[in-house]
Amino acid sequence: GEARSTVARMEAELFEWEASAVDEARQIAHAEAVVDSMLLRLRHIEGQFQNSEERRQQEKEQQTVLFGEIKTELSLRTSKLHATATGLKMAQQTTHDLTTQNQAIS
Repeated sequence: GEARSTVARMEAELFEWEASAVDEARQIAHAEAVVDSMLLRLRHIEGQFQNSEERRQQEKEQQTVLFGEIKTELSLRTSKLHATATGLKMAQQTTHDLTTQNQAIS
């Protein structure tokens, strides 16, 4: 009788332990699902951040290119201005020379 009651008590404890283990497994599975969901959200946020970083980088590169083009255009215009100024000086000199010659002739 005592052996049977010990076995019955052990079976009851085992059943309780199994029920507890099943419950714990359920809780762990739920926690894992929550963590997975958070990781997915995190990856999504990281993806958005990376995209905005890439966009920022592209905008920076485009600005650099644009600034380069502006500098090139400015230096071309500066060169043209210098050339024009030089041309004007030469024309003035020529005019001055001609005026001087005319005065000398007359």
